[in-house]
Amino acid sequence: VVDTGVFHLDEPFSYGIPAELADRVHIGSHVKVLFRNKRTNGVVVAVSDEGKHIPLQPIQGIIDRFALSPTTIHLCQKLAERHASSLQSLLRFAVPGFAVQQVEEKKPCERRGNSSKSRKFLLVENQPLEEALLNLFPVDSGRYLVIADTLRNANAILEAMRSRSKELSNFSIIDLTGTGNRQMNRHALLQAREADSLVAVGLRGSIFSNLGSLDHVIVLEDWSDHHVERNTPYWNTRDVSLIRQDLEGFQLTFVGTSPSMELARLIETGFIEMPRKRLEWKRSRPRVHSLPESYQFTISNALKRGNVLISVASKSYVKALICQKCRTRATCYCGGAVEHLSEARYVCQICQTAKSEITCTECQHPRFLMLHKGTERIAVEIAKAFPRHDVFVVDAEKGIDLPPSSQCIVISTMGAEPKFKEGFAGFVFLDGEYLTARPTLRADEATWQRWRRALSMAAQDADIYFTLSSNHPIVQSVIAGKISLFLSRMLESRKAAHLPPYYKLISISGEVAALRNLAASLKKETQVPIEVFPINEQGEITIKVSVAQFLEIMHLLRIVQRYRSTKGKELFTIKLDPLDI
Repeated sequence: VVDTGVFHLDEPFSYGIPAELADRVHIGSHVKVLFRNKRTNGVVVAVSDEGKHIPLQPIQGIIDRFALSPTTIHLCQKLAERHASSLQSLLRFAVPGFAVQQVEEKKPCERRGNSSKSRKFLLVENQPLEEALLNLFPVDSGRYLVIADTLRNANAILEAMRSRSKELSNFSIIDLTGTGNRQMNRHALLQAREADSLVAVGLRGSIFSNLGSLDHVIVLEDWSDHHVERNTPYWNTRDVSLIRQDLEGFQLTFVGTSPSMELARLIETGFIEMPRKRLEWKRSRPRVHSLPESYQFTISNALKRGNVLISVASKSYVKALICQKCRTRATCYCGGAVEHLSEARYVCQICQTAKSEITCTECQHPRFLMLHKGTERIAVEIAKAFPRHDVFVVDAEKGIDLPPSSQCIVISTMGAEPKFKEGFAGFVFLDGEYLTARPTLRADEATWQRWRRALSMAAQDADIYFTLSSNHPIVQSVIAGKISLFLSRMLESRKAAHLPPYYKLISISGEVAALRNLAASLKKETQVPIEVFPINEQGEITIKVSVAQFLEIMHLLRIVQRYRSTKGKELFTIKLDPLDI
């Protein structure tokens, strides 16, 4: 399969193997070839001597003898059908993404013995993810691949394993995150292929890696949007790992503070096992508070015992302002929206005019209400309310090292919370009403998952405050100490509404006229029950189809894409279950 960059040219092409390469070219080899007199790359998907008397263009050289395994090629073929994509576009993700010189390599390690084909979800409670992972590794041997959602978590796992190098002395600990230079990345991959006992840690792209036979693949926080590929065909780690496990037969474990809704459905059906142990609280259950109470009491009470974490949706000083009198949005006289950047600095987003004070353009009132505050503004207010305590601000760009038992207040954006060995004695989750009211299907789900991750750092008797009403499923689930309470309610509502994870939503964007023709053709050509929604303002249509039958629709869409490619037409952009819908 040649990397032509043309959608419909993903069928195999025949090339000759020169005598000097005869014993080095295998299924899965990444090779250099000429295609239409241009040098490009390709992946060998079959080797045969049937055409040895036919004059063929010879392979120019070998990049990587063992770039892919036969099962990885099969995996890419399945994913191409699943995402209505071309095979060559999937092979690009699977082939190691760095240029190398031609080198001799050992064949990837093949372990003998029976592999467990079990699928499990491990719930992490009151401990960092990296500590929970260490309990999964036996002290003797095994070949493990760990897929982290973020580089931050991957580095924390590697650091935790290296700190226990004596206990894991039988294992080669390999960094597959790809953050080194090309030579380092290449060396890490070759080392991982050859190691008899291995713990390799990587990010989402590592799920395609040809490391030889694996005993166990572990995926962290499968709900994270970092597990979704940003480029077409927008695959995600969870689906790829499940398909790869079906082909290779290793043990697959999902580890996290909460499963995604898709994983929760598979747990509900019994396809994935989740230990049903009763959640035990070593001391006392957390004290949970919510609206209309004030969070000041929660902070004061928790500071007596330790540090307090305040979670905020964004780092902007103030994200949204409206006039206190007429409720008009704060705008500049040029018509641009005004953003509040600091205590006395307002800037227009169009003309960039900066002012220390503003008035309403409608009624000239000088005072405004802050609808959505960021970390910087919250820090100003908290510092005034608790002047005797240190206040730290943390976001994705900057972190902090907390002194032990400092009894400080940490204000953090979601996902950037610092880790503290003793845990946090108090949590304040702000912007709850804003986060759960966003006009997206997964608003409640995303809020729950990010807050659950933060709560994994809670001390056993922590004080917790939510800017939600006490009857909200998130609050009720935390009070009861059961994640199943929230998950079951979400699954029931999604099932009743025929929404993911019980149905698939396929988002398709392109020319409006072409989308109208596509919608009409799909309704006419298929017997599968589908619902096609009208074209939205972004030039997209959404198709809803049951989980059991969505592959038939994706097969038809792949045929449509091949047809458009042969006619030189612009391809549709197709996303399966987009997170932002």
